[in-house]
Amino acid sequence: MLAAVSEDDMRAIVARLVELAKAGNVAAAREVFDRTLGKTQEADFLERIESLERLLESRRP
Repeated sequence: MLAAVSEDDMRAIVARLVELAKAGNVAAAREVFDRTLGKTQEADFLERIESLERLLESRRP
């Protein structure tokens, strides 16, 4: 299969995926983020939420 797909084909596919993500396609956005940033680990996600909660709490009047 790899021999049947050129570099230009791959660029076109990635460009279309990015276009779809920018247009609001959530599945495409997830794929772009997963492939470029890596999948978020649940523990990492929870840590980020807790950090944001602390930040918001510290900014309360």
